[in-house]
Amino acid sequence: MSSPTARLVQRLTTSVLFIPCLLVAVQARGAEQPAGWRSVQVPATGSFARWYFPGGDSAVERPAVVFLHGSGGTPFDYQPFLGDPATAADVVVIVPKSLDGVQWGVRDGAVDAPSGGDPATIAEALDQVLGEVAIDPRRVGLAGHSDGGAYAADLAFGSSSPLRARWSAVFQLSAPFRPPDDPVLDAYRPPVRMYYGTTDPNHATAYPRYLAYWPHHGVPFEDDVRAGFGHSNWPEDSMIQGLTFLASHHRPTEDDDGGDDGDDDTVLRLRGGRFEVLATWRDFDDRTGIGRAVAGAPPSDEAGMLWFFGPTNWELLVKVLDGCALNARLWVFAAATTDVEYTLRVLDTATGLERTYVNALGDASPAVTDTDAFATCDAR
Repeated sequence: MSSPTARLVQRLTTSVLFIPCLLVAVQARGAEQPAGWRSVQVPATGSFARWYFPGGDSAVERPAVVFLHGSGGTPFDYQPFLGDPATAADVVVIVPKSLDGVQWGVRDGAVDAPSGGDPATIAEALDQVLGEVAIDPRRVGLAGHSDGGAYAADLAFGSSSPLRARWSAVFQLSAPFRPPDDPVLDAYRPPVRMYYGTTDPNHATAYPRYLAYWPHHGVPFEDDVRAGFGHSNWPEDSMIQGLTFLASHHRPTEDDDGGDDGDDDTVLRLRGGRFEVLATWRDFDDRTGIGRAVAGAPPSDEAGMLWFFGPTNWELLVKVLDGCALNARLWVFAAATTDVEYTLRVLDTATGLERTYVNALGDASPAVTDTDAFATCDAR
């Protein structure tokens, strides 16, 4: 008997099979509901979505994940791979069907495409599920496999995306390298998690390019690379960790204090929020991750701390100092007690200018004393 993974590979590489299913009736919102798959129709575009509720009180707010299927796939194909991980992560998963049936986004601007194209299907499916169960609107993540993973990046960062402001984080599985041509880098940049198997051709071609692309644009990211896995299979714990990653981030709202991202710790904000500090790292076991701000340490608007491996193991001190009276510059000072590879980025949100500092793997990190960092005193 073939495995679920083998069956998925066969469907994605030959023909797409229709899998009949038993629709689960949706109970009244607020009642205890069993775990299971349900359907929603999207009449405006003629498409549909399958969605999974992890079980429990439907009035309790949970994170949600919109998962975009791979090329030639259907929502039904991904049900065996999403249900149990969604229960483990306690998230609602929504899997819409693309209009083209092969790739996402190819009919978005077509004359004969339904109004709004694939983004309209995604938005309507999400809104319908929001009407059935309680979902935290700040914690709606976006994930996708293969072509769906590439389209997820476009929806989260593309200049033409009508849904750019909805996502709290992005999870790409086996995605080809097809990033937005003109990314929009808003004040909140959804962090990205990437999964690749080492036998997937995209691991050799797309993965190295994304490793350069995301930090170049100041987007926090982390990755999960598994030996011996291919394009359309992955360990169950990789899916659980990916969904948990999405659930752990929330998007800022107007209700958040100061209009920033509240308890999201992947961005350190200094000098009244004008300067955003982001760090990514790679250790000797080739693990990667995102630097996280240490809350309240030290308690200064000019300086902050980042940790890599644990919240009590502080790794990097960063300062943005006002040297305008001395040399008409804002200064960046940094000190780290580490020999892992890291990339530190400091963005002046008032001007869009950015400074980058890199430490190579194996080198004891030197101090940064950049007294020429930002000639932007007039923007204060």
